[in-house]
Amino acid sequence: MVFENSRTFTFDQNEEEERKKICDEILKVLQKDLGPSCQATCLETIRILSRDKKALTPLTTRPAMLALMRLAGLEYTQSSAQEMPNFSVIIEALKCLCNIVFNSEKAQQLSVDFKLVSGACERLKVHRDKNVPREIKFFDLRLLFLLSALRMDARAQLKEEQGLLLLTDILENTLDIKWSDKYVVATDRKGPVLSNEQADLSMEVLKALFNVTYDCSQQQIDEDRAHQNRHLAAILCHCLLLKTQSEGKTEEFHSHTVNLLNNIPASSLDLLFSPSIKCGTVEYNGKMMDAVEVLLSFMENRIDKGSNLKEGLTPVLSVLTECCRVHRDMRKYIRSRVNLLGGDCVYHLISSINPITGHVEDPMPNPMDGMTEEQKEYEAMKLVNMFDKLSREQIIKPMRVKPDGTIGPLEEAASEYTNDHNSTSDSDENI
Repeated sequence: MVFENSRTFTFDQNEEEERKKICDEILKVLQKDLGPSCQATCLETIRILSRDKKALTPLTTRPAMLALMRLAGLEYTQSSAQEMPNFSVIIEALKCLCNIVFNSEKAQQLSVDFKLVSGACERLKVHRDKNVPREIKFFDLRLLFLLSALRMDARAQLKEEQGLLLLTDILENTLDIKWSDKYVVATDRKGPVLSNEQADLSMEVLKALFNVTYDCSQQQIDEDRAHQNRHLAAILCHCLLLKTQSEGKTEEFHSHTVNLLNNIPASSLDLLFSPSIKCGTVEYNGKMMDAVEVLLSFMENRIDKGSNLKEGLTPVLSVLTECCRVHRDMRKYIRSRVNLLGGDCVYHLISSINPITGHVEDPMPNPMDGMTEEQKEYEAMKLVNMFDKLSREQIIKPMRVKPDGTIGPLEEAASEYTNDHNSTSDSDENI
């Protein structure tokens, strides 16, 4: 039954009370001493039912949240990270918590009260362990992202737990980063692409990092924070130069990277065009512009796809603008690239530009296609009558260009012609 409903996301409103009762009964069963397989099955059922926002009441009580945190291994204690006796139970409990936290404000408040962020941060410290399953790492990060996105106080807890350092370390480990110099990642652009697992995990880290660094530009930056910003900026430069196994996932990966770059102070973004970048192919004034080229290509792709301005283009435009404002070399390079791009576009589009509007417009179908000669004549006379009516009612006024280059009413030309004709006739009579 659980397997059959694993893809169920819509529920019958008439059965809402029954679903609440099922949740209540399952929570009671989970209080008993069960084997891991029974616990996992119970949690799978809760995961499916927790997709229904209206049936969450039994799952958002203090005992229920504490039970799920305990099963997920995230119950906050003063001691070190807890043991992880059964991975399948932990994974299902994490999925349940993600659903419940996402759908319930009460669950979000209880998560803050129970210091769920602190428990999750404790487990982040063991993420380097190769024996920890990828799914546990993924949903730990997903849960942190949701809490820090939905609650300001949860975001504050994440900062207090040194979330920036923990998440940056996980990102380094996930991407297998090697350093060739201070703030310079040894990037091999000809190396293997990221696996889907690496890309998915990295994107969850980038999303959580975005939340924890969201207002860093408005804070006082001491020496340690300045170092952290530059360290992270170097990693993000490396992220821009990486590719995944598909173009769509690469764009998504770069999109999260660009979003996070907006939270890094502009003074640290000179690392995007450091002369120390190895294996670079685009050089300008002794500096490698490969990462900048990726940003420009990313922007062009978004423009070509007609992306929503606010969501699709604003982040990358903001990064490029801030870089240009602070860094002269970046400003000069982008100016040269934009001029070339603009000239090339005008050259190719000049024949398509409407001289009246100044815009490139889609070709319009010929309205006369398929008409008989009688229909064309009828439509032409209809148009003449419409113009005549507009003219007589003074809604439009026919104009002409006068000899001095100014615009004047066409009536003046008719009047001048009549006067000239009468004058000529009078002079003829006198001969």
